[in-house]
Amino acid sequence: MTFTITTKGPEFIEAMSALTQSEAGSGGLVTLKDSPWVLSLSILHHPEVIGQPPGTNIVWGYGLYPERKGDFVPKRMHECTGEQILKETLRQLRFDNEFDAIMASSICIPCDLPYVNNVWLPCRRADRPRPVPEGATNLALIGQYVEVPRDIVFTIEYSARTAWEAVRLLLGRGPEPPPVYQGQYDPTALKALGKKVLMYVADKMDTFVTEAVKSAGKETGKWVVRLAVWGVLGALLFKAGDAILQWIHGLRSPF
Repeated sequence: MTFTITTKGPEFIEAMSALTQSEAGSGGLVTLKDSPWVLSLSILHHPEVIGQPPGTNIVWGYGLYPERKGDFVPKRMHECTGEQILKETLRQLRFDNEFDAIMASSICIPCDLPYVNNVWLPCRRADRPRPVPEGATNLALIGQYVEVPRDIVFTIEYSARTAWEAVRLLLGRGPEPPPVYQGQYDPTALKALGKKVLMYVADKMDTFVTEAVKSAGKETGKWVVRLAVWGVLGALLFKAGDAILQWIHGLRSPF
């Protein structure tokens, strides 16, 4: 289930920017993974529509589990009004200080899309045709329901790539489309992953040492240090192993 929030006040945008540490309209989706509806939000770059007034911003969002009841609004998402969806969203974000101002300056319009997730249903190679089916000489297919290896459906880029490939393969015109971006090979992405792992390890080490000192006392400080080192190494190896497994999984063909 999807929805839009149109807000005329600065409170929602400022609170989201402070939460995400990114300028409004410059980041990607923010997913509230612990919310029952599994809400995701995206602040659209201003202006999103023609004639959009200054100071008026649009937020797009959706919930993956509309059949579940909310934490703060005890109703299924698809039974809620726009006002109730906005209330649940703000409470999930813990925007309690800004709640009244945002509710007064915003309107939320829901839209039920019961089949929107069908592009992500499990499928085999033969379930979706290529942009130019094998043996075709006068037929090309474009859009979200054709097969493009290693690309991700639901994006404008996916549809554009299918059209690009159709023109190139069927008509023999134009250059090949650029290769599909593969983040698992991107040094910048790997560096960011390594940074997150180290931050995770440092946080766990600090917590471990603090609790160990409290429970063991100063006399066993050297053993605390040893245990902390082993704890750090264990956590590092665990996170590194998990990251490697995910990386290897990303290299596998979905077919």
